[in-house]
Amino acid sequence: MQEIETHRFVGTCAGVCSNTAVGHSGQIKCSIIQPFCLKSRTLCTKGHPDLFALLGVERSFALDSAQLHSAYKRVMSEFHPDRLGHKSASDQADAASHTAAVTHAYTVISRPHLRAKHLLELRGRPLDEDEGGDLLGAEFLMEVMESREAIESATSAQMSKLREVNARRMAEVSAALRAAFDEAQLDDARRLTAQLQYLHKIESEINERTTVE
Repeated sequence: MQEIETHRFVGTCAGVCSNTAVGHSGQIKCSIIQPFCLKSRTLCTKGHPDLFALLGVERSFALDSAQLHSAYKRVMSEFHPDRLGHKSASDQADAASHTAAVTHAYTVISRPHLRAKHLLELRGRPLDEDEGGDLLGAEFLMEVMESREAIESATSAQMSKLREVNARRMAEVSAALRAAFDEAQLDDARRLTAQLQYLHKIESEINERTTVE
């Protein structure tokens, strides 16, 4: 069982915060009691830290990157050292822990494959690492294998083409994922999230090969 404590967070909330204690919206100053994970230092929802709530953004796969970055900067500004100079050492340590948690939340939510995985956790349908093969199906796994074989022997020009093809596939899967989450089709969302994670790995492999060359 995940250990939690009652934590009072004071700051500016924008968008929609979803948590087990309070739901609120609009640009307001808040001082609300919420469950807070002692291990991850983030808000907890049904056993999982709600990283969307920590950033003060809507819990959705379809997030605008610029708006997400603005929300991140807004939350971080609440804990800027210049605002905490008069606080106790304990309060400053708590603020440091909170900024670390906010930065982690932004790292996850800003990456589509991690954002999708986190959404599945919050909706009670987490994606387990050991079920990827059965979930993806033989056709997609064959596609992944062929891509990796092509990367191993690709020239610079061919690598550029492989990057374009993979980016197009990632965009297609992301669009399908958005629809699946919007329509609460979680079986489809789980399968597509697994696909997006594999495509992200292929992107990383292409980037690594390009860097080495």
